[in-house]
Amino acid sequence: MTHKFIRGIAFFVAVGWVSLALAGVGRIPLPKLPSEDKYGNVIMDRVSSRTGIAPVVFSHWSHRVHFTCRVCHTDLGFTMKKGGSEVSMADIRNGLFCGACHNDDIAFSAGAEEVDCGRCHGIGALPEPVKFRQLRARAPAANFGNKIDWTKAIETGLIKPKNSVEGQYSPFEFEKSLVMEPGNKTVPAVTFPHKKHTAWLGCESCHPDVFNIELKGTLRFSKQEMLNARYCGLCHLNIAFPLDDCVRCHINVWPE
Repeated sequence: MTHKFIRGIAFFVAVGWVSLALAGVGRIPLPKLPSEDKYGNVIMDRVSSRTGIAPVVFSHWSHRVHFTCRVCHTDLGFTMKKGGSEVSMADIRNGLFCGACHNDDIAFSAGAEEVDCGRCHGIGALPEPVKFRQLRARAPAANFGNKIDWTKAIETGLIKPKNSVEGQYSPFEFEKSLVMEPGNKTVPAVTFPHKKHTAWLGCESCHPDVFNIELKGTLRFSKQEMLNARYCGLCHLNIAFPLDDCVRCHINVWPE
């Protein structure tokens, strides 16, 4: 038997093991996932509907091709909490938030007086599905979410997202992986690879607000908390690959 075949068998055994373990502790139903091209879309509607304007539809996949997560969530000040960023058209026209890129220089203008509002607000803001299908056809495959392994897409050079709008940021490289043992010993341990996360985020994205490293070993979090968009669920619920992909975190068996 070939090495690839053996790893494939190991993968399916691992999936069964994790599924049975989770079922044994009363698995919590996961939210229904949208279609691949719409996975990661966020509706931004802090004030739009109240003022008679369609909400903004933000597509993560189409922006992720060009910029890493830290550009928006660190440099540009977008919080990762729903409704947490008080974005106004005045801000955008002054080059803040979306206006840092959508200025007719880096990307189409979103702040001009005469602008097609439908490019951001409403269903018309969604990228063309055909463009997504073209990207997915060339990208490394994954099992859930957009069905694209975005980290491998960087590693293979398919995409080269910038770490800064101005291109002056050098990411901090930290390769240590953490093994986190769950309280229920029937569930496999979680392996957390820092390197794959720092390819997209800065350390400040998670520490100390999401995970307080000064309280090492004292934090206890559950799947229900993740489903409430806390801890890993802050990203791995609707944006990064979803919680449905159990074996990408709970066991170190993944076919090449």
